[in-house]
Amino acid sequence: MNHANTVCARNLLLSLAMAVALTACEELPARPKARTPTRVVRSPTSPPSAISPSRPDQDGLPSAAEIPPDIAAMPDAVPRYEPRSTFGNPDSYEVYGERYIVLNDFANFKERGIASWYGKKFHGKNTSSGEPYDMFLMTAAHKTLPIPCYVRVTNLSNQRSAIVRVNDRGPFHSDRIIDLSYVAALKLGVIGEGSAPVEIEALTPPGPGSPSPMLTAQAAAPAPAPVTQSMTALPPKPATITMPPPAPTTAAVPITNPATVAAIASGSTSVPAAMIPNYFSADAHWLQAGAFLDAVNATTLRDQLNGMGIGNVQLKVQPRGGVALHRVLIGPFVDAQSRDAVRSRLASVQLPSMPVSD
Repeated sequence: MNHANTVCARNLLLSLAMAVALTACEELPARPKARTPTRVVRSPTSPPSAISPSRPDQDGLPSAAEIPPDIAAMPDAVPRYEPRSTFGNPDSYEVYGERYIVLNDFANFKERGIASWYGKKFHGKNTSSGEPYDMFLMTAAHKTLPIPCYVRVTNLSNQRSAIVRVNDRGPFHSDRIIDLSYVAALKLGVIGEGSAPVEIEALTPPGPGSPSPMLTAQAAAPAPAPVTQSMTALPPKPATITMPPPAPTTAAVPITNPATVAAIASGSTSVPAAMIPNYFSADAHWLQAGAFLDAVNATTLRDQLNGMGIGNVQLKVQPRGGVALHRVLIGPFVDAQSRDAVRSRLASVQLPSMPVSD
């Protein structure tokens, strides 16, 4: 074999060896990567707009139509044994250059800091545990507690307490320790301010097979204040617009009563009367039973009317002066006689209403 043939044979053998090596590399299984949280919470520090966020990264409140009945009476989460989630529990993970170590032992865990909340922007999206986020369930996000687990959260500014189930990671802000679901924040009085100083205490449920949930820490703690009394975000009773007397004309009747302005502003007297639209119409086929800036007030009145057996109760949200006006409407009625019959029934239980065009 001459020198040229020797070189060719050597090159052929080298090419075959490289091909075998590459094939072997391709057949090696890819090393699984630890799943880390993908949700980056941008929780509001002031009440977000109830109409629509001005920026796509801003969170928001649910509309009146989205809030389920009896939202203020949502019970606390009940601690029970659950195995750790397959997802959301790496030994450690990194977000924004900060490394977090997930706790194995969280007995007697307590922490104080600032709580925030997250709402409509993340509703229905997957949490770090893989479960869809539901802003109307008593859940929360924490950076290092195992998923899932249960914690008691106490708002140190008003001493309200609630038990939530941690099923998500966050908030990834140095000054915040827990992100509450919308309904948990509502019960704790955090919605209005956007954030609040809290203490969180991890609760240890019984082991697998135990017949009853953990009650020791819950019984030892003071009972939480009733959520329907003196809530910052939920006034004790819906205040409705003062109904003007029926007018012989279909012209709009201006609403200038200062008490009405205060009522529609959910306790605030800073809302100008010009913000309140005039909907009154003597020959209209609808009744307006109330109008509120607070969506919870509107749904509370809706539930009250439904409880009276009044049908065709609807919520209509309209932008007004940079905020959302939540109107509680009944109708449409086929004629003025049936409309006035319902109006008289509402008046008999001191619920004023007024005919409106829509």
